[in-house]
Amino acid sequence: MLVYSLFEGDTTDTGLDGPTRTRWRMAGAGTALDYRGINKIYHYEPQQLDVRVAYAQAVLHAWERVL
Repeated sequence: MLVYSLFEGDTTDTGLDGPTRTRWRMAGAGTALDYRGINKIYHYEPQQLDVRVAYAQAVLHAWERVL
């Protein structure tokens, strides 16, 4: 996309996004929180991660993508 925009002279934003999937893992427990960027959905395991911590991580992750 960046190369195409250079040839066409397009001045739109061609910045690349971050990864489409992010996983937070716990030692010995596997994936505790999983973000799938295609669907923009967070999945978490309530047995492995407190819901308040999951929400806090999701907010920080979304905030980081906005900045």
